[in-house]
Amino acid sequence: MKTTVKGMLACLLMLSGALSHAEMELLAPDGKRVLLKDDMTWHYIEQTDASGSPDRYAHLSVAFVDGKAASCRIGLRMRNGLADGIDSIVLRFSAFTKDDILYETVSKGFHSLKPTNTQHQEISFSGVPCSDIKSIRVHGGDRCSIGELNKFSDAPGQCLGKVSVEASDKISIYKRYSDKVSPPPSSAGSADDSAK
Repeated sequence: MKTTVKGMLACLLMLSGALSHAEMELLAPDGKRVLLKDDMTWHYIEQTDASGSPDRYAHLSVAFVDGKAASCRIGLRMRNGLADGIDSIVLRFSAFTKDDILYETVSKGFHSLKPTNTQHQEISFSGVPCSDIKSIRVHGGDRCSIGELNKFSDAPGQCLGKVSVEASDKISIYKRYSDKVSPPPSSAGSADDSAK
């Protein structure tokens, strides 16, 4: 029994010695990276190029497609990879039929989404099965409330620029900011096309 207690005590001493000389990186509740130092101090880790980092977007993806009914129901997932919380962003989704005809446009908002968190929403296009939809265009998003951008910002396209649309094998979806809703480009490209 004494040998076991002495062995455990020796392991704890070695572990505490190793931990006291280790630095640890954490993500603060506001989304900023923090370095905890072994001398019990801490500091924020500078973001050298946050705008170019692939993780500095709100990632929008298709969670499911339900085409069992006469309408097309689509589940959406947004993961906040931004350093700022998303107070509000309302995106527009335009469904194009196989003949590149605009069928319907619906809006859906994502609200109170803290950094690193995920939120699920659903949209539906009534009266058309999913099999008849060729593509869905994500646009709009102006007047969002993300960090310094808010409803008073005159920054067309900047809110949508913070959203990355991930390609889906369930249904064709892509992003493009423009005042005019047009069908997708004829050449196959990435889902994240922000051309005006």
